[in-house]
Amino acid sequence: MLSIVGNIKINDATRLKYLKATLWSFEFINDCQLLLNVDCDCQVLDSITRQVRKIGFTNFELSNQSGNYGKIYCELLSKVNSDFVINFIEDTFMLLDSKDKLKVILKAMQTERVDICKSSFYQIEKNSSKEILGHYDMNYGLVFDNNKTNHNLYQKYYGTRYYIGVNFITTLEFAKKFWSREF
Repeated sequence: MLSIVGNIKINDATRLKYLKATLWSFEFINDCQLLLNVDCDCQVLDSITRQVRKIGFTNFELSNQSGNYGKIYCELLSKVNSDFVINFIEDTFMLLDSKDKLKVILKAMQTERVDICKSSFYQIEKNSSKEILGHYDMNYGLVFDNNKTNHNLYQKYYGTRYYIGVNFITTLEFAKKFWSREF
C-alpha cells in the first residue's frame, strides 16, 4: 500500500513528545513499512523503538544518522517496498484514521496520475482556531496541544480531507526525484 519515511532531529523533550504522538496517529496503518531516521542520542532512539513496537509496527527500521538531510532521505527511500510514500518530515500527526479511506485516496492518486497529495496548513490552522480546544495564540501563530483528545477532535472535524502540517503523500518515483533533486 504505502511506506512511511521520515528523517527528523530530536533534541528536546517536547520534540520527542510530538514525535510519539505523531507515530500513534499512524497506528491504523501499523502494518505499513516504517523507515525513520532520528538524529538523537541512543537513549532517545531506544525510547522511540519501544514506542514503535507498542504501536504495533512490525515492518520498521529505525536509524540514528547525522548528515546531509537529502542524502539520508534518499538512503531511506531506496529501501521502500511500495508505490506510495508518506513523507514524514516533521512531527505533525496524520488526521486520517481509516485504512479504507486511505486506500480510496491512493487509488484516486493512481487513477488520476497524481504525484503529490498535500493540504494547506494555513487553512487547517485557521479552521482549528474555531473548533479545536487547547490552543494558544503566539506571536508567530496558533499552537495546539498535541494530545490524544485534540487528535480525536482533529479527526472528527477534518475526516479524510487533510493531512496536517508538512507530512504529505507522494508516489515513490516523485519522492526519489524530489529528494535527489533529479528533475
